[in-house]
Amino acid sequence: FICLVLRDKVGNKIFLLILFPFLIAYSRVYLGVHYPSDVLAGALLGGSIAFVIWRVTKDILQDNLLLTSTY
Repeated sequence: FICLVLRDKVGNKIFLLILFPFLIAYSRVYLGVHYPSDVLAGALLGGSIAFVIWRVTKDILQDNLLLTSTY
């Protein structure tokens, strides 16, 4: 989610924002706290929810900007 929001401001350093969650997921599996399928399911669910929220807020903000710019 942060990658989608900050992609214009971060620029070339976006790989750091992508690398951090993968390191956390790997550590969960490595330490035996979660199974790989748990981590994958959580990542897919979290990514899907983040994408939906991003699209909805983006559409709402664009609609608000269009409504306020008609003066």
